[in-house]
Amino acid sequence: MKILVTGAGGYIGSYLSTRFVADDYDVYILTRRLPTFTIDGVKRLILADVTNKQQLDQRLPKMIDAVLHLATANNVWCGRDPKQTMVNNWEGTQNIINWCIKKGVRRFVYFSTLQVYGKELRGVISEKSPVQIEDEYALSHFVGESVANLYSKVPKLDINILRLVNVMGCPIDKTVDRWTLVPNCFCKGILKTKGVHLQSSGLQNRDFVTLDQVYRSTKKILKKNNKNRKIYNISSGQTYSIIDMARFVADQTEKKYGSRIKVSTGLDLPKKANKFIVTSDLNKPVKRFHQTRLIKQEIEKILDLVGDSND
Repeated sequence: MKILVTGAGGYIGSYLSTRFVADDYDVYILTRRLPTFTIDGVKRLILADVTNKQQLDQRLPKMIDAVLHLATANNVWCGRDPKQTMVNNWEGTQNIINWCIKKGVRRFVYFSTLQVYGKELRGVISEKSPVQIEDEYALSHFVGESVANLYSKVPKLDINILRLVNVMGCPIDKTVDRWTLVPNCFCKGILKTKGVHLQSSGLQNRDFVTLDQVYRSTKKILKKNNKNRKIYNISSGQTYSIIDMARFVADQTEKKYGSRIKVSTGLDLPKKANKFIVTSDLNKPVKRFHQTRLIKQEIEKILDLVGDSND
């Protein structure tokens, strides 16, 4: 299968590209600028802006079976330039889908966020749960989803939307700039600081999936035959507090380096943990002991990546 990964210079896009290459897919990657790292084995690296129709028409390959669309703004970029984020997620998504239609691409996958259901989730969250937009980042992705929805009745184009929970795991290179994510941010510099200090109480609960779980879910999607637009939550079905993740990092660091690591908290807010569970029509819930093991394995890989210097 020939796949095009947009946003392949990013955290998730670069990882998916690497994994699909390893699984003998023909992978074409699209980025706005030349990455600081290389992804060996790709068929072609394409430099283009998804908001520029002319660049897409001139530079993209003629024959593609599926597009994984990750050329959307992350929360950091959105915070810096929310207006451009909206333009990128609307026009960029529309341009890529129109290109898919012209070239006869059979599958289009839009990577969204669970935050379209709200910021501090409670209760059971399923694909049928109502959308509750509470910030510009969630709005930007709902805009992208809405564009995909406009094309959901196009014949011979299967459109899928993946709403990701918090994604964690080791990036393919140190220079992949997502060190603001939990627990990545805890790992970087931990040996120098000898601790993890949280600005909050750390009681906020989150559902975390690994990059590998995102890959496996995406691969499953590419093998499905959906006639109409389909939304899937990509979740583990388990929740961990922020302080849980900090302690996992501290434990793995102590195990690896023998250094005593202190975990401390700042403000006493929130005072209570938000309790919720995210269900998925695509994947079964993961047993807690198994998900914990996967998370700790990824933390160990991140610590290996940042190395002894922890710079």
